[in-house]
Amino acid sequence: MKVKYLNNLAEIIVSIDEGKNITDANIVSFTDRGLRLIGQMKRLGLDSGGNNVDVAGLAGHDYLGTSVALNAAGTLLAVGAYGDDGAGNIASSSGAVRLFSFTDGNFSGGSLQATIGKGYVGGNNIDVSNLESNDNFGTSVSLNSLGNSLAVGAIGDDGAGNLVTDSGAAYPLMLVQGLSL
Repeated sequence: MKVKYLNNLAEIIVSIDEGKNITDANIVSFTDRGLRLIGQMKRLGLDSGGNNVDVAGLAGHDYLGTSVALNAAGTLLAVGAYGDDGAGNIASSSGAVRLFSFTDGNFSGGSLQATIGKGYVGGNNIDVSNLESNDNFGTSVSLNSLGNSLAVGAIGDDGAGNLVTDSGAAYPLMLVQGLSL
């Protein structure tokens, strides 16, 4: 189980890996009577219907949902997949981040807007060309409240020139308005 805190610890996103590389994401808030479900993304993965969003191209051991971040309005969700092998499987476990948009804070009208990772080009996708095998880009993700700044952790990155094995890296990215997010 992975927990991401939002809104001054009053709301959290909880994702549960069911061993299928498909993850449920629930948004809950703390109340005087305990936890209250305030939103639910049924599935981000190989599923569709309802609030579910089918993510074509997922493979075993992509680990989609290992990390999640939601903007303040609840209309943009960044989801890490640290085991992703890049477009066309060009770099084993280089990792990726999928960006989903929603028409409202109740996860209606969800759609995949972009994939950020090794070799992803076309549309709104972003190619992070310096990613290599086992960088594990997407191990952690964080969005600012507006959803226009994204930070992505890559715990397996070996640093500039591959001088320090698994030293890790953080990739700050600015998301532009033209991304339709």
